[in-house]
Amino acid sequence: MELTQIKYFKTTAELQHITKAAEILHIAQPALTKSIHKLEHELGVPLFAPKGRNIALTEYGKYLYERIIEPLNVFETLPSEIKMLADQNRSAVRLNVLAASTFVTQCIIEYQRKNPNVSFSVVQNEKTDLWDVSIGNYNKNDEKTHGSSITVTERIMLAVPENSKWTDKKGVILSELGSEGFISLAGTRRFRMLCDDFCRKAGFVPNVIFESDNYAAVQNFIASGNGIGFWPEHTWGTTVNGVKLLPVISPECSREIIIVKNSDRLYDEQSAVNDFYDFLTTRFKSIV
Repeated sequence: MELTQIKYFKTTAELQHITKAAEILHIAQPALTKSIHKLEHELGVPLFAPKGRNIALTEYGKYLYERIIEPLNVFETLPSEIKMLADQNRSAVRLNVLAASTFVTQCIIEYQRKNPNVSFSVVQNEKTDLWDVSIGNYNKNDEKTHGSSITVTERIMLAVPENSKWTDKKGVILSELGSEGFISLAGTRRFRMLCDDFCRKAGFVPNVIFESDNYAAVQNFIASGNGIGFWPEHTWGTTVNGVKLLPVISPECSREIIIVKNSDRLYDEQSAVNDFYDFLTTRFKSIV
């Protein structure tokens, strides 16, 4: 049985009239009759019987109709369902934000102003591969990236309260800060591990007096005058009331942020993933 035969049979069974079915199907009546007869020959049973000027389903025809109607309806709706799925994929972006979350959020807001139909979902999970674009701290020991990527370098500043003894300095040497109390992100964050490494290179282990998973809490605690801390130059924002940012003269303090587009998924040219990836990488390049 061919799909076209089944479609012709379905329409004819519903109308129970060859001429009307041929008109609906936009084919010649003899062609429809030939298709029905061919199907009956393949099955070895009659599907229709004369009924006055019309035709009626035989027992075999009724059975065939009942069996094919549901899968055929599913088949006929597949094109629109697939188109809907493609439209959703083109207009949805899944982000895994492991670094620079504030800046990425600002980029999402800016992008959505011009592209209101694009939706975003954001996770922060180093273990998952369920993302379209990932933003994280680059580590040369990491496994090979999943696809197209760019890496940008951001300077790490020292954030001090505006009323601290360090305020008037143009820069700091990290080894001079060993006795200071540090305000830091929680120890499981990669940025925290990077900053602890800066201190080790300067010859000391930082005296962490407050830590939090929330970078805003770190910012506010420094602004309150309770300690000092490391601060990404651009992606955490360059101005916060009560805080002054100082460059670290020695050792060199910076981080590399890697932005990756997942190559495990295929994106068409109209995909919002491609467009947002280009937008995001351009915005990162503009600030560093």
